Amino acid sequence: MKPTELLKQFRDKAAWEVVALSVAVVLLALFVYLPLKGRAGRLVVDLKNLQANLDHVRSIVGPGKDLGYGKVLLEENLKKLDAKFPEKEYDALNRISELARASGLEVVAVNSQPKHLIEDPEALAIKVDGKTGQQIPVSMELRGTYGNFVGYLSALKDSPNTFTMVDHYHLRRDGSDAKTLGISVDLNLYLLL
Repeated sequence: MKPTELLKQFRDKAAWEVVALSVAVVLLALFVYLPLKGRAGRLVVDLKNLQANLDHVRSIVGPGKDLGYGKVLLEENLKKLDAKFPEKEYDALNRISELARASGLEVVAVNSQPKHLIEDPEALAIKVDGKTGQQIPVSMELRGTYGNFVGYLSALKDSPNTFTMVDHYHLRRDGSDAKTLGISVDLNLYLLL
């Protein structure tokens, strides 16, 4: 065999070895390195989120206090929030009417529309402790003074038993006297059922 032929065989063999090694590196990168890198990245994000949650709990509890105390505080806050979501539609509608009366307003009419699911951005129903979030659009016709109405809005906001969001309201003079207003309110009432 001539040296040129030997050199050619050696080059061909080396080329095949380089190709085989390149394919092995690409396969290793695709099936081992990149998945591990992605998983490690997700774990880092999860760790940062957990650390942020822990820092938040520590900020609520205060410096030098036990995290068990923080857990008790969070459970109490959860109970308060859970109490804001009545379990029955009738109870929730009754509560917003009672708040209006307690604020000195006359409830002329309450009209609710059918409830519908509260969905996240991916169109999945939002659930809390196995209960599905529901939204009820409500229109109310009220009569009373401006001060009574402002008191009602504050009562809705501060009520431990209802979670509502006022969308729109309209005030108009009512023919009975100068201080009395006709008030239309559109709001959303939120429930966990």
